[in-house]
Amino acid sequence: MEPGSETVSCELSIIIPVYNAEKYISRCVMSVINLRRPVLEVILVDDGSDDGSGRLCDVFADKYENIRAFHKPNGGVVSARNFGLHAANGKYVTFMDADDWIRAAFLTEAVEQLEAGRGIDIAAGCMRRVLGDGREKSIFPKEQEACIFSGEDAREALFKREYFGWELCGKVYRKTLFDGWKADENIRICEDLDASWELFKRADKIVYQPMPFYYYFWNETSVTSEYHYLDAKSYLVFERILYAGEGVSSYIKEALTDHYIKSLVNLIRESFYQKRETEEIETYQRKLHKICSAAKESCGQDVMEMCSGYQETLGYLDAFRTYIGKRFQEIYEGHKRVYYWGTGAVADYVSRIASSMGFDCSGYIVSEGELRKTGYQGKKVLYLSDGEVEKTDAIILLVKRESQEVLSKNLQSRGYQTVFGIDTMGVV
Repeated sequence: MEPGSETVSCELSIIIPVYNAEKYISRCVMSVINLRRPVLEVILVDDGSDDGSGRLCDVFADKYENIRAFHKPNGGVVSARNFGLHAANGKYVTFMDADDWIRAAFLTEAVEQLEAGRGIDIAAGCMRRVLGDGREKSIFPKEQEACIFSGEDAREALFKREYFGWELCGKVYRKTLFDGWKADENIRICEDLDASWELFKRADKIVYQPMPFYYYFWNETSVTSEYHYLDAKSYLVFERILYAGEGVSSYIKEALTDHYIKSLVNLIRESFYQKRETEEIETYQRKLHKICSAAKESCGQDVMEMCSGYQETLGYLDAFRTYIGKRFQEIYEGHKRVYYWGTGAVADYVSRIASSMGFDCSGYIVSEGELRKTGYQGKKVLYLSDGEVEKTDAIILLVKRESQEVLSKNLQSRGYQTVFGIDTMGVV
């Protein structure tokens, strides 16, 4: 069924992305299906599940006239929510994850608040986390007094995380807030903050009701459990909001700066240990130094002090780069032609660092009989038997350290006297 192909008269659309949630989807759906007011529809979007979730969605749609099931190729939770929004007929919308459940009575209260004519566009309730053993605990927001926020106060409350969490779930929205805007499906980490920021900017007023509403199941195998909100890739969302300018107060800027710096630090460390390209790491470093310099200029604080572990990692990386620079300089100064031995992980990582420093090799050498590539890093790949490499040419061994000694002795026994190893320093 395509979104929009069926019209159902309702006040509220509940949009539930479903991906491999066969164990939990029944609990989720049954927590809302018997609510009589507001008149609602449940939109189940099967996002390419490969368990029995899709079949269960169809079973519910066949059994209940106000449940609609859709099936689409896997595209992630943002894609599934966008799909559901396009299909929604309600004046108001709310979102659920397929392994969570809600206190349905809150939906009645939320819609009444939105219908009261006070300019309220979002109604939020309290969230509770439920662990696998059934234990519950309150999470943001705290169970405080009811209150109404607007404008900058609402956006700041989003970052104070006392009344509102970043989660898109746990709130009921006036559907017109989504007019002319579509959540970015390329954002896979911190996507709820990305959407919540936009919606909070668009909303006139936001009401908070201190009653438990949304029960968030902490499933250790779920996607949400796989990362922390300061995951490395979350920097994209922090960066987008921080540099957007509109609606960013000094408090929000300070909070975002802290999150942005920490996520960039995590990204640099992750990139370093996963041996990503030097150019990529340097891009993140430039971003980090830019925001740190701006923060120091505005508040006089050296925020680099908060970057636990960054200086150590950066220092290690810089030490390796410095070593490569000095080592290669010594070799290149005495030889007209320099070849690199190897096309594996060490060669890939080290040659990129050397290239960024201006060192250009004449080609790559691999062992006889080894399957050689037609080209590597823009250079030709050779066997010694090709006869191109002369006995006086320099050969730098870009292989694991434990292989260098044997290889060096073998090459020297064949008359190649200018063979050089490098200390990989445990980097590769």
